Amino acid sequence: MQMQNRGTLFGGGIVMVVLGIIFLAFPGFTMSFFTVLAGIGFLAGGISAIVAWWGTREFGGGGGVLFFGILSIIFALVCFVHPLALATTLTWLVALCVLIAGIAQIASLIAMGSFPMRAAAIASTAVMALFGLFALIWPPMVVQFVGISLIIEGVTAFVLGLTSKQDF
Repeated sequence: MQMQNRGTLFGGGIVMVVLGIIFLAFPGFTMSFFTVLAGIGFLAGGISAIVAWWGTREFGGGGGVLFFGILSIIFALVCFVHPLALATTLTWLVALCVLIAGIAQIASLIAMGSFPMRAAAIASTAVMALFGLFALIWPPMVVQFVGISLIIEGVTAFVLGLTSKQDF
């Protein structure tokens, strides 16, 4: 049992490091790949919604389900035809939301006055807002941040597997 957990840590660590390297080396491909995967999910959801509508149409309802199904299929087609453009656009939207939320939270923390750990809360929120700004300026940075995180987590898991002497 002990070797099984160590093997899982070794294997998981190696997979995370390899994925992290792929994310860093090919940010455009990675963004496109995950957008296409999302497109497959939207396509499956859209087809499922239309099938559900078809099965209940005789009962006189489900117009919203049909609309959702058609909209999901259209979104899936956009994912397939323009994956990098869609990924970049969604990254901009999320980055803008993170930046605005960070600025609003910093203003709120400053307005609250003094409280324990106020400086730490402002600093961590500022880092979040800064990442939002960087992602807004350069969307592939998000993928590279994920790549760096995967490498760090992978190396950590691998080292834990090496140093672990007991089952956990």
